Amino acid sequence: MRARVAGGGFGRFLVLILFLGFLLGLAHGWQQRPSFPAPIVSPPSPEPDPSEVQSPEARPALPPENLNPSSKIGIETGFHYLVTCLPSGTVVTLKGAAPSQALGLDLGQFRSLFPLWHVVSFTPQLVELAAEIQADPKTLEDTLFLGVYEGKVAVFFGRPGGDFFLLKEVTAIPVTRLLPEDRRRLQEGVPTDPKRWKELLAGLTE
Repeated sequence: MRARVAGGGFGRFLVLILFLGFLLGLAHGWQQRPSFPAPIVSPPSPEPDPSEVQSPEARPALPPENLNPSSKIGIETGFHYLVTCLPSGTVVTLKGAAPSQALGLDLGQFRSLFPLWHVVSFTPQLVELAAEIQADPKTLEDTLFLGVYEGKVAVFFGRPGGDFFLLKEVTAIPVTRLLPEDRRRLQEGVPTDPKRWKELLAGLTE
């Protein structure tokens, strides 16, 4: 009887060790997962009216590819996101900063890390990326929020907690300089627009 109990205890101990190892592996994978450029996720939406949907042939053509495989992304490299809004087919260009996860990457490395984007241009001066999402082109460019990126106040395209957001600009303001209440709001995301975000930034540092 004692031998069976001891064997059962060892089995439960082994299962516990394996389970803990699984949880640690998940945590490590989550920490290593890149967050920018944001993955393109098409949120659920009603079926569009077929009369409003442009065929692929009728949509605006993307620029011809300009790829330099040996180029590497630097801090001064500009990022342009060519977002095709469905169902209208309208292409909106969002201009942002180079995400830190992309710095130093060549074309092959970038494609491996961010496979959801189609690379249109890849040079030391400019990276152009294209993707399609379900979105209203009238509001996509004008929807911004303030948040936190690597310990600094940053500006993002999109809505806090939304399926689609992109890094627009990283400021020089460390969140450690801000009041606790302002830090909390930024962690949640502060909605704004192109006309108000600079005013909001100024208010944070007063």
